[in-house]
Amino acid sequence: MRASVYLRLALLVLVGLAGSSCEPRTDPEVENLRAFAKLYGYVRFFHPSDEAASIDWDRFAIYGAERVAAAGSREELRATLEELFLPIAPTVQIYPTGEAPEPLPLVPEDRAGLEVVAWQHVGVALGPRSVYQSKRLNRELEVAGGGSGILTQAIDAAAHRGKGIRYRAHVRAEVSGPGSRVQLWLRVDRPGNQRGFFDNMNDRPITANDWQQYEIEGSVADDASGIVFGCFLLGQGRAWVDGVELMVQNESGGWEQIEVTNPGFEEAGEGGGPAGWWAGSPGFRYSVISEDAHSGNRSLLIEDERAVLTEPLFDAHPEVGELIEKEMGAGLSCRIPLALFSENGKTLGPEPRHSLTSLLAQLDEIPLDELTADDGSVRLGDVVIAW
Repeated sequence: MRASVYLRLALLVLVGLAGSSCEPRTDPEVENLRAFAKLYGYVRFFHPSDEAASIDWDRFAIYGAERVAAAGSREELRATLEELFLPIAPTVQIYPTGEAPEPLPLVPEDRAGLEVVAWQHVGVALGPRSVYQSKRLNRELEVAGGGSGILTQAIDAAAHRGKGIRYRAHVRAEVSGPGSRVQLWLRVDRPGNQRGFFDNMNDRPITANDWQQYEIEGSVADDASGIVFGCFLLGQGRAWVDGVELMVQNESGGWEQIEVTNPGFEEAGEGGGPAGWWAGSPGFRYSVISEDAHSGNRSLLIEDERAVLTEPLFDAHPEVGELIEKEMGAGLSCRIPLALFSENGKTLGPEPRHSLTSLLAQLDEIPLDELTADDGSVRLGDVVIAW
């Protein structure tokens, strides 16, 4: 789901709004969207409430952008923004520029047993394999393994020099997050660290959640020293592998099997991984399993291991009472607290004037996987995310 949103976003940034099927937006509509985009960024990345940290921000961008664009006055826009944001950020204040209200009381006299919750960012982490990291103080962060979970086997190439080669395997994928995918790979090594044929399916990654056979075909160099092949899970998710085949082409054009160790993953090695294969990438788990094998009795499962990060990213953090005040446009400004107290695992604040349950129900009705860039609400939401 996320991958499709970020793909649409990338396309939008590249081609802009020229040639869009969307109706041109009027100046007031653009101002409304500008105000929403700024508040969206402030709340998403700096407001520390539990509700804001758990919202589906892709759906929220699509839903909210269309709602605010239709607002016909400053007061109507303010009411719409409050209806959108106060369920997830009840301590945010939205007001006409120049008419700031009294700050909300956020610091109780008795602070016994209270924890401070505030965002800490090292850059802004938007994907599972980012070099950046974002975490809230005094909240756990589940971190995916990241990188690649690699499966490898190698054979001597001497008997296969000068021949065509074909590598096949049955694969099933269950991946999530931008860039997460599964790929087969085949490499022919030559003397002196020279590389011969190489293909890792980078232009045709595997994301389908049903068993399918995938294939790589190439050639073995006349001076080849080794043939290396395997599979890898990139990013976040799980991959099932079964029925590996390696073949070379004979003089009559037919294909002959090359012996592969444990091609159906029927044998488990020490630690539960596949016998005869290298399978040891940090942050990933390899298991020979008997459930839902494509053929035979077993298959290999590769899955990213998740760790729970509890420590702060660094020592410094905002204190409760610190806030930012920003003009959003359309005659409105906002006040965002940067830290909140938490009690019994829940951030504290006033009772929201608008229903979180109702907002979540509206977001759940958005068929995100069915929408395309031809939908005006998607294009508006993507612009907000890009902003």
